[in-house]
Amino acid sequence: YLRRDTLAMLLSLSNVNHGSNIAIVESCQGLILASAIQRCAGGDGLIFNLTPAGEHNSTSPCCDFMDFSSESTANVYTIPIENIGDTNAVERVNQVKPKQEEPTEKSLQALARRQRRFDGLQLFEKTKLNSLIIASKYDSLSILQHLVDYLAISSHFVVYSQSIQTLLECYQFLKKHGGTIHVEVADSWLREYQVRLSK
Repeated sequence: YLRRDTLAMLLSLSNVNHGSNIAIVESCQGLILASAIQRCAGGDGLIFNLTPAGEHNSTSPCCDFMDFSSESTANVYTIPIENIGDTNAVERVNQVKPKQEEPTEKSLQALARRQRRFDGLQLFEKTKLNSLIIASKYDSLSILQHLVDYLAISSHFVVYSQSIQTLLECYQFLKKHGGTIHVEVADSWLREYQVRLSK
């Protein structure tokens, strides 16, 4: 669950803007990914959607609803989070040999998706991130530990969780890890105000 004010806070604190290199790990049905694509559409930055097994299913609802053009999503790569930092992952992908049977449309689409994931993984390993957003149902601490060293100097990152325990674990890790400044645990509140006539 993600309120609209929380989404705005995530995008603001992570400094998502045109031309940024962004990594997103989310379990919000693609709401954060779609918002990042909307902000960065047509830019020369890269957006990495990190998901288990590199499948787009968990983030497709909002992205499909937005009906982005191919130009807007040209720099968006969905890659397997478990392959990041794995030096043998590229070799394993290269070892997959296509079947000798006559290729079908379905097999060609699968091959294109696999090649796209492979290209995204190579780009990720070469790119320094400007922004990192973690809003996942999975263990946020282990994800943060895995990705924090990919951030460029003076980059922004945000970890969102409904559990204060998760946020405190991430906070303690960052304090021990070093190399970060202005680390804080924050909360957002949505307040509704009623404006009466003649007041």
